[in-house]
Amino acid sequence: MRFYRAAELSAFTLVELLVSVATVTLLILIVVSMTNSASTLINFDNKKMDADGEARTVFDRMAGDFDAMVKRSDVDYQFNNRANEQNGSATLFFYSEAPAILASANVADNSSASLVGYRINSLYQLERLGKGLQWSPNASTSKDGAADGMTYLTYADYPITSASVPVAGSTLTGAFSSVVSVGSRDSNYHVIGDGVFRFDFWFLLKPYTKSDGTYLPAIYSNYPYDVRRPGHTSTYCVGVEDVQAIVVVIAILDTASRRLLPAGINWNNIVDAFQDPADPFAAPVPTWEGTANTGVLVSKAGIPKPVAAQVRVYKRTFNLITSINQ
Repeated sequence: MRFYRAAELSAFTLVELLVSVATVTLLILIVVSMTNSASTLINFDNKKMDADGEARTVFDRMAGDFDAMVKRSDVDYQFNNRANEQNGSATLFFYSEAPAILASANVADNSSASLVGYRINSLYQLERLGKGLQWSPNASTSKDGAADGMTYLTYADYPITSASVPVAGSTLTGAFSSVVSVGSRDSNYHVIGDGVFRFDFWFLLKPYTKSDGTYLPAIYSNYPYDVRRPGHTSTYCVGVEDVQAIVVVIAILDTASRRLLPAGINWNNIVDAFQDPADPFAAPVPTWEGTANTGVLVSKAGIPKPVAAQVRVYKRTFNLITSINQ
């Protein structure tokens, strides 16, 4: 049996232990930093993908509605992108052959037409109206007391001119006042974009050649009719025949980022930061993109900078085929 003296045994010194601990600590900090950075990037990408996916869903639904829009001069449209806004955003209503909640359980009563609309609700989410219509308007049999069939514009004066005003009951506001009025509630509304807090649209009007041969190019406009054309002062007797495309712009703040907003945040201030262009014929998008890319949301809306960085603006142009106008 062999014995060793204590002096012959090898061991770590205190300095070596301190160096080892410092090295391990440094490695842990590096790994944690890399993990946090990766987590931040993944979280940012996930929020972007959520917003992108929501915008795609909204625009795809709108595309189907616009493609099936009833494009006639003898039906009413309600395009409110300046007046009668709801919660600071536009409202949009029109007849379409798009899917909707059926007005009657009796299939024979239901027509192929529906009343479609878009607006921002009190929770600052985009909601869609899909009200299925019956073949004949009859408020007495309607479950919500409003007209339940497509109404055609009628006039008290004949012959009809551009100055003629339709009978109130034949317009959307008159026939469906309990559905399309500001602040109205209806079971046929459902949220289609829970992150969309701002919604607006503009029109791209067709180019026009005047009787003297002067060519007028296509322009953006707040109005769905071309005031450069004689007698085109409203959609009455004109419909949407002047419209080449509808340009829709939405602003999205994803659900996860909304939870980071300060308690009691005033959504009106956030919405007001996305101003409409002062010029009614200006291109619509740059104003909003400028707001999203600057400190306006932080200074005017009072939201944290990390949350403001998550606000995204999306635009899509929907071409209208208006050759079947009457």
